[in-house]
Amino acid sequence: MPEGALTLAKNIVIDKDGVAEPCRGFDRILHPAVSDAVRNDRLTVYQNHLIARLSNSDAMAYYVDGAGWTQYAGTYLHPDSDYARMQFAQSNGNLYFTTSTGVKVLDIYSGPIYSTGMPRALDGVGTTTGASGMMATNTQVAYRILWGSRDANNNLYLGTPSQRIIVANTSGGSRDVSLTFTIPAGITTDDFFQVYRSKESASSTDEPNDELQLVYEKNPTAGEITAKSVTFTDSTPVSLMGASLYTNASQEGIQEANDEPPFAKDICTFKNYTFFLNVKTKQRLNIKLLAVSGSGLVADDTITIGGVVFTAKSSETIASGYFKVSTGGSAAQNISDTAQSLVKVINQYASNTSVYAYYASGYQDLPGQINLVMRTLGDTTFPVVTSRAAAFDLGTGVSSNDSYAHGLMYSKKQQPEHVPTAHLEFVGSKNFEGRRIIALRDSLFILKDDGVFRLTGSGGNWSIDPLDTSTKIIAPDSAVVVNNQIFALCDQGIVTISDVGVQVISRPIEDAIAGLISADYTKLKTLSFGVGYETDRKFYLFTIGSSSDAYPTQAFVYNTFTQAWTNRVKNAKHAVVNLSDDRMYICNPDDKHVLQERKSLTFRDYIDEEVDGFSVVSSSGTSVVLNTTVGLDIGYLLYSSSNVYSVITDVAAATSTVTVNDIKVWPTGAVTVYKGIDSEIEYTAQHFDNPGVMKHFQEVALLLREASFIAGDLSFFTDISGGYSDTRVAGNFGSNLWGLFAWGSGTWGGITRQKPIRVFVPREKSRGSLISIKFGVNSSYAKWSLNGISVQFEWVSERTGRS
Repeated sequence: MPEGALTLAKNIVIDKDGVAEPCRGFDRILHPAVSDAVRNDRLTVYQNHLIARLSNSDAMAYYVDGAGWTQYAGTYLHPDSDYARMQFAQSNGNLYFTTSTGVKVLDIYSGPIYSTGMPRALDGVGTTTGASGMMATNTQVAYRILWGSRDANNNLYLGTPSQRIIVANTSGGSRDVSLTFTIPAGITTDDFFQVYRSKESASSTDEPNDELQLVYEKNPTAGEITAKSVTFTDSTPVSLMGASLYTNASQEGIQEANDEPPFAKDICTFKNYTFFLNVKTKQRLNIKLLAVSGSGLVADDTITIGGVVFTAKSSETIASGYFKVSTGGSAAQNISDTAQSLVKVINQYASNTSVYAYYASGYQDLPGQINLVMRTLGDTTFPVVTSRAAAFDLGTGVSSNDSYAHGLMYSKKQQPEHVPTAHLEFVGSKNFEGRRIIALRDSLFILKDDGVFRLTGSGGNWSIDPLDTSTKIIAPDSAVVVNNQIFALCDQGIVTISDVGVQVISRPIEDAIAGLISADYTKLKTLSFGVGYETDRKFYLFTIGSSSDAYPTQAFVYNTFTQAWTNRVKNAKHAVVNLSDDRMYICNPDDKHVLQERKSLTFRDYIDEEVDGFSVVSSSGTSVVLNTTVGLDIGYLLYSSSNVYSVITDVAAATSTVTVNDIKVWPTGAVTVYKGIDSEIEYTAQHFDNPGVMKHFQEVALLLREASFIAGDLSFFTDISGGYSDTRVAGNFGSNLWGLFAWGSGTWGGITRQKPIRVFVPREKSRGSLISIKFGVNSSYAKWSLNGISVQFEWVSERTGRS
């Protein structure tokens, strides 16, 4: 160990080389949650407002200064019950976050929260109408429908287009077209639909091409949403056809359809693309209608999808779940028409709230192919059975989904809600889960159970390579970015990850990390989390202190400039740094409050949050009788007003009396108590370059740059006299701190230079071959800076013990 190294650095900071100072405390934000049962386990900041997840109710809420917390509608669970916690990413002015039912989004802090992406357009039919119109006789046209929306940040969303709707005109004259199509669930009057049409084909038997142009756009009415259906007449002449559909072969192509984002356990934005790790798709099942009439489907046959029964009839009745069996055309046409009626009824039947159907047969495919897709993301399967086995090919008969623990999907550029199914990459072995994705300036890093991987490239041309397969993430939530480096708790210790590789930085505290791994590895993985604090140049690893902890009770803090480790004793479920005020906020696991870092940069920063339930009964001199002293400790601050406050120097539980440092006039009634900050440092055993020589330790000087504290403890330990022996040392409380000294009793308008505090080494600790020294201050408003210690000694003998 280098000279001057510390074995204990509790509740201190080393922000200047070789200088130890107390850490800042925390205060409660002004307006707590209404219910005392509330506990927060996730925090983020969006549009300068705190957003919290409430672990007691699985709700979420936002905070407004001066007003307090307001809950959003709905409940939001973490992505899984293992240790994939809710993760956040901001893009295009929106906040995206992972949940157990897929990625959710806020486009304004006050909500509402809604699912990402626009739904895929559903079924539709078209017929010619009128006595004349835009469509020539003996031709066909093709239509596709899509749904779109604009959010509060003016981002445009366009969903996946519907199946092709073919309309033939064999009337003998020109006609318009009447289109009717189904409205997906979740559509509002603020959304819009667009209708795209092809040019006319050469004849009524020729299939039109799939180069479509916009012919109609409109918001649905409330009545149409209730009816789940839109009907309109297309009379747009060819000369007024508008923009090309984005999935045209001449545009992006159908493989670039704007599918909704998948379920993901982590989310991140890199080079204007949004990435999704450890992904799953919706439950789906492909079925086929094989035959109609004869040995095929006939009236009163049924097909049951996810427990909902659909019945074949001679006519269609959506309200009863009846679909039409068509028998008037060719075998192929009957199968096609019957299947499309079934699709329509599935999508509009009120008793079916879980599954959508899409007619999947193209003009070159066999008719009757249907895709059944769960409306929401999840692992719950749906079965499909039929009363006439010869009529359907049901495949496996049970839905399934694609689940890729090593899968990495990505959106279109600057379109986080548009994630084509084809945008899928695989990282490392499929047998090992992806845990986190974190972006630095030039690379995206994927942290998996089989190592660290790096994604580079641009424009969708990505290259994924292993960076370090010997480093595996232990606590996924510990990974954060500070100074363009990733800090994380891995099986190699606490490491930094960057383009140049992986570097272990926790060697000085390796014994502490190893102790936590042996104490409870599972809790270490699931409860630990990291915080990156750029302006403070710090990485915080909040973690457990023992196997009995139900939440993190301490933080290992690394200063990226001084490269020093310290320890902060603090209970926390989660924490975040708010860039708008440059303060850390903590989810307090002990009560309903969120804590805010004190950062006035004065002596008032050096207290912690308040303790409730105290009142002054009487007082005399420095003695104050309270209603109770339960929960109080020496060093706490008794606070009545900005003029009447003092540090508690003694607690007498038997008489409910506390002794304070100052004589004040304490009014009876409610009083506020703030926790003190118990700071302590311990130097490694010093042998002064020769551990084989007995020494006589005479005096220790504390080299303090500032010593504004009431009293501290200087403790000694030698190899001959084990066990620390405390010596009380007086500070210079209030020195230079305006407001902490009476007028005329201190320096005003200048700075008093602190003299070293000299202490004689106690007799029983004065001899030994080495000595350990510990210094601690447990007090409110204690502001001190320790440059180091000086030990006066002389060599006594080369004998280090008795023979």
